[in-house]
Amino acid sequence: MASNNYIIDESGKWEVADNGAMFLIEPSQKWLDEHPEPEPTPEPVDRVAVLETQAKQMTAQISALETQNSTLEECIVEMAGVVYA
Repeated sequence: MASNNYIIDESGKWEVADNGAMFLIEPSQKWLDEHPEPEPTPEPVDRVAVLETQAKQMTAQISALETQNSTLEECIVEMAGVVYA
């Protein structure tokens, strides 16, 4: 059976396997303070709501750009009529 050794340092208690691999098994409070839990991933329902909101915003932007483009095309046609008349 494999015997494991332990090392304690400022990070906490480490288990050292026979092959030299080290595993932090009891982190110190200092280590926990320096390595906070990652922010949770939004739930799928929240992500869907965010994407739906973004889609509505983009649809509105596209509509505004289409209107602007149409107006500019009309201006170009009108200016061409004046210039080449």
